[in-house]
Amino acid sequence: MKHTISLSGGRTSTGPLTHNVIKKYGKVNVDLIFCDTGAEDKDTYRFVRDAEILHGMKITCIKLVMPKETGKGCDYKVCTVDDIGQDFFAWKQLTAKYGNPFI
Repeated sequence: MKHTISLSGGRTSTGPLTHNVIKKYGKVNVDLIFCDTGAEDKDTYRFVRDAEILHGMKITCIKLVMPKETGKGCDYKVCTVDDIGQDFFAWKQLTAKYGNPFI
């Protein structure tokens, strides 16, 4: 059975939790995933990249893809830790489709 760890980029999910799950089930039975909002702190992105090296495992990263067509919900694209960063891509897509929220 595969076990998936959704990394927030914080120390708890990326450190002890990941280490203990890998130790218990083995690397071949664990998948690591990071959902990139494009608006994380720069240190979070560095921490996720470092975690890939620390654990010796690839981290699957996903990013929001928002179709422009009305009536179509969001999708995602799979990328690597080299493609993540503070680009506000998701926010730009959402506001392009729905406009800026009222504040």
